[in-house]
Amino acid sequence: METIEEKNEPVRILIIDDEQVIRDLLHDVLSSRGFLVNTAEDAKSGLTTAASAPHEIIFTDIRMPGMNGLEVCRQLRRICPESQVIMMTGYGLEEMIQEALHLGAFASVKKPFDIQDIFDLVDRALGGAQEGDTATGEGQRRPEDENNA
Repeated sequence: METIEEKNEPVRILIIDDEQVIRDLLHDVLSSRGFLVNTAEDAKSGLTTAASAPHEIIFTDIRMPGMNGLEVCRQLRRICPESQVIMMTGYGLEEMIQEALHLGAFASVKKPFDIQDIFDLVDRALGGAQEGDTATGEGQRRPEDENNA
């Protein structure tokens, strides 16, 4: 069976987030890098989109109305086990992040995020990096983060 790269098709990325500004930002920056990006404003439409076409990477918010990100992660692992799921959160939800990683999420990233962190996560996800990463590497703060804290 040919992979997407062998077929020379663009990598598909799905963004599931109830915040339009996040969806639009990620759509624009990832599309500018040549990725085919779909967005969904809630868990239900995101799961429908994920089930309808393969996506190599799926970014999903942890806190959304109707269904939390952990349940979304569980369902994504069931309906598209080959996708790399990256959890996003703007809240200090370390327990939920750890549970999502335990459920099979590839990585997590905290909002507000640096766009370079998103690019790095995408590169690692496509390269088969270690599961359980965070955008700054196992939850460690980088020296430049101290200036933004």
